[in-house]
Amino acid sequence: MISSKKIRTLCLTTAVSALMVLSSAPSFSEDNKIITLHDALGVGISTNPEYGVVSASRRATDEELNQGKALFLPSIDVNGDLGFEHSDDPITRARAGDGKEDLFRKEIGVTLTQMLFDGWESHYEVQRQQARVVSSAQRVRETAELVGLAIVESYLEVLRQRQLLLIARENIAAHLNISKQIQDGIKAGRSTKADGEQIKARIASARAIEANTLQSLRNAEAQYRMEVGDVAGDLEMPVIPYETLSPDVEQEVEQAVAYSPTLDIFTADIE
Repeated sequence: MISSKKIRTLCLTTAVSALMVLSSAPSFSEDNKIITLHDALGVGISTNPEYGVVSASRRATDEELNQGKALFLPSIDVNGDLGFEHSDDPITRARAGDGKEDLFRKEIGVTLTQMLFDGWESHYEVQRQQARVVSSAQRVRETAELVGLAIVESYLEVLRQRQLLLIARENIAAHLNISKQIQDGIKAGRSTKADGEQIKARIASARAIEANTLQSLRNAEAQYRMEVGDVAGDLEMPVIPYETLSPDVEQEVEQAVAYSPTLDIFTADIE
């Protein structure tokens, strides 16, 4: 069985590597089931709608930064007029003739505008957009880690429930074997009917445990499909990276605080 300590350790260390997995995310289909935690992370994060939202928001923020930088650039406006013009006003009436004038008007103009000084508005707008880009980038990283953690937990939970189901079925088989021995003992006079009733009760209890474990497995597989986007095939037990952990918990906390994307988001928002 997979202990809860191993599960927590693997969740914390593997979720941090979720972003690195994205560059090698494989495709999946009904004929090619995901079997490794690495593949599950790659596919699950790259197809996760929440991650897609923050990724698109990051690209939009990049474009807003470009808009801010464009405030320093010159602008060119071109305008033109072309067409027939009929004038009948006090000026034309003061002239000799019928007081009207018909012209074919053609006009074109080019205006070049360059911002020289706007009270530092453009300067601080660019700085504001740069801070928003940093905040958006850290939000992408934070979402990838949270989604990756959920995938790791669902992956390991499926493995755990499958092992528990195997143990439950072995337990039933052992009870059935004992029941056969007791029945033989009853026929031979070595066991009583009370022993037979007791083993029947224990077999019923073992079958109830099997049913509960099977339901838990179905729930775990449903959660896995929701997180990864594919059914749980033959999953491989990953190697637990103990060597990536700090020697003591204080160093681990310091490292988590120093590289926390959530704290980096708040810092960028303050900027």
